[in-house]
Amino acid sequence: MDTRPELSPWLASVYVAADHRRQGIGSALVRRVAEEAASLGVEALYLFTPDQERFYARLGWTVLERCTYRGYPQVVMTLSLAAPSSPG
Repeated sequence: MDTRPELSPWLASVYVAADHRRQGIGSALVRRVAEEAASLGVEALYLFTPDQERFYARLGWTVLERCTYRGYPQVVMTLSLAAPSSPG
């Protein structure tokens, strides 16, 4: 999303063929990317979606904003990867 260069890195282009959907493949892909990003020290991931807000919300993503991008309504979401701090 070139209008939000301060948000990085982005999860993008997650796609599962129609005949393989609803089998947990998309969820596994997204979780694996988050695990890899966390292992690299990434503190948060971002994505935008026109219609899959509920899917990503089930995986722990939260809405950052609603906007119009390239003429289409989008939901920008984020996933915190930072390890929770332990009480002192």
